[in-house]
Amino acid sequence: MNGFVRGLALVVAGMLTADLDAVTYSIVDLGGVGGVRSSGAGMNNRGEVVGTILSEDKRLYPFVFGAQGMRLLGMPEGARGEAYAINDMGTVVGMVYSEDGRLQHLSFWRNGVWQGLDVRDFDVSSLVPYAINQDETVVGQVGFRVGGGEKGFVLKSGAFAALSTFGGVVSIATESMISARSSARPPRQAMRSCVPRCGPTA
Repeated sequence: MNGFVRGLALVVAGMLTADLDAVTYSIVDLGGVGGVRSSGAGMNNRGEVVGTILSEDKRLYPFVFGAQGMRLLGMPEGARGEAYAINDMGTVVGMVYSEDGRLQHLSFWRNGVWQGLDVRDFDVSSLVPYAINQDETVVGQVGFRVGGGEKGFVLKSGAFAALSTFGGVVSIATESMISARSSARPPRQAMRSCVPRCGPTA
């Protein structure tokens, strides 16, 4: 394919018959930019798709696909990144890593401009944001170096809450936990004291 990535997204057309039994699906070619592989991770109600491209030099780049086609999302120089979810306002959430692959920022792209919440002070070993709503409440899964285990998390208005595993080993927070607009506060007993450093790229 001449070195071009051809991302594919399975789009629900939403064409239901009168008896609501049949749904029509179609495959949409997202086009491509240079690379060897791409994957779609999230889509909003406007049909915008976000995901990640693996370049020929094995670097990860986040992308968004919309009315103007596919475009890469900006990051700090030398960084690598992944995009996981997008809300209906077009705000993208994902992760940005240092050049050597170390976890650095829970990242937001608003109108294509990057802003990162620095997670290096949280003793985090892994973090995946699975969904973002219109209020920019984010849910996902986080792993901590101290104590181990993976837990669901909620990030709302700058407050980070790691959710309980209720006696289990792993918990996860997914899109079904947040409505289009949510006024619910994260559980008080799960709150961690987090004051992340954040700032846009130059």
